Amino acid sequence: MRLKDAHCLISAGPIGTDGSGGHSHCDKLAFTLWAAGREFLVDPGVYVYTASREMRDLFRSTAMHNTLRLGDEEQNRPNPKSPWWGCLEDTRCHCARWETTDGTTIFEGVHHGYERLDTPVTHRRTIILNALDRMMRVTDTLVAAEHASLPPARWTFVLHPSCVARVEPKRATITHASSVMTVEASHDGLALSEAWFAPHYGRRERTSALTLETNNPSRETTFIFRWANQ
Repeated sequence: MRLKDAHCLISAGPIGTDGSGGHSHCDKLAFTLWAAGREFLVDPGVYVYTASREMRDLFRSTAMHNTLRLGDEEQNRPNPKSPWWGCLEDTRCHCARWETTDGTTIFEGVHHGYERLDTPVTHRRTIILNALDRMMRVTDTLVAAEHASLPPARWTFVLHPSCVARVEPKRATITHASSVMTVEASHDGLALSEAWFAPHYGRRERTSALTLETNNPSRETTFIFRWANQ
């Protein structure tokens, strides 16, 4: 998704390698966001492979990407035959909607990775990028049985290491050099957590992640990102 002063890249496809996901991360429906001339939300990258199993698993985990984790579970289960390589295709992720008009692009994606939980849940994410208002709206919908209790949820948005964030329960202000972004959440619980960013293989930098955790998630949660130059 691209505007004059913003672009957003979204992961919304199969795990690849003929269904074995050799180099795949648990990043389905995750996105990155560059706006007002600066990187704000980033992919954590790849730090190492065989040098550290712990770091390999961390950097490919759901919790390290700009997406939603349910019930402390990974989107795709690791391949039991190969702890270092590959995963199972639980998500079957795809783009369900893509519309572009003058100044607005709408994306809707779906993944099925959490349908294996005790309470089966389908994750549907809608992203609307709007040029006129210099904003992006992200809506996560949890599709489950009508009276089902939803599992605990955790949203993650990894910030570029140069970002400085000020966080309130439902709002955050993020500054990167002369550019500023605000984030508004539909529910309380925004917080700042420690995270890692690998600008290239073999190197990692400490950074922060904007997170929201709840044991009682709503069936629909919205985040609004707005940007400007100071």
